[in-house]
Amino acid sequence: MTQDDLQQQLAAQAKELWSLTKVVKRLTVAYETMSLASLGRIDDALSLMQANKRWLHDLDYQRLADAIGPEALFEHELEWNQHGITRTFRFWSPEEVARYLTTCNRLVEDLRTLTPNVCFGFGAVLGHVREKNLIAHDDDVDIIVAVPGVTNFPDGIRVVSSLLQEKGYTVKRLRTHLHVSDGGEIIDVFIGLESGPYGNWRPGPIDAIELASIFPASLEPFCGVDCPFPRETIRYLEQVYGPSWPVPQKNWRHDWKASRAVLLTS
Repeated sequence: MTQDDLQQQLAAQAKELWSLTKVVKRLTVAYETMSLASLGRIDDALSLMQANKRWLHDLDYQRLADAIGPEALFEHELEWNQHGITRTFRFWSPEEVARYLTTCNRLVEDLRTLTPNVCFGFGAVLGHVREKNLIAHDDDVDIIVAVPGVTNFPDGIRVVSSLLQEKGYTVKRLRTHLHVSDGGEIIDVFIGLESGPYGNWRPGPIDAIELASIFPASLEPFCGVDCPFPRETIRYLEQVYGPSWPVPQKNWRHDWKASRAVLLTS
């Protein structure tokens, strides 16, 4: 066995051991949180879950939410949604919402030092048009930005995250979007790739969202704060969510697989 073969074998064994370690850690945390919940120690269960959330899967959160029960979660101003167990907008005061949206607007202005093509997107638009409010079971605002001069998500992520870090934001990089904070609540920034007349965001349809239907953005009143939305909100919602967007659908999720091709090709 050569030195290279030995190194490859050791690397494979280390990877397998790390995978096993993650599984054991996940099961341990899930079991302990479920045990605390079953004993009625809700605060302890939630604290343990939050401290170890990096190990937990969506299914773990769902099982924990089921074990606690929606009524008990509501008593703690918490709810199970697509992000896990979190304090959703239904529990926010109007003052909290106004402060958060003002922070979102400040982030938009900072992003516009890179490109004018920035505005609220996805669920924020859906809430604005359909609910006339933030969607009650959601817990963050999505901002979309069409990054000029880049042809792939990694480059777009680097450009935008570097800009925001220089401006003092805390940024967590994901594959196609960013979690951004100025020390308060998280804001999602989704990176868009320009493709001729279209903008490609993930999740979302490929070469179907017309940039001209979004930018330049339109400033519209939202929860007492003037916020930037796509210039043609109805057209944007039809392109992103399809014709059924006016009707709320319980447990609806984006089809990330449908837009995976744009990630692979970039």
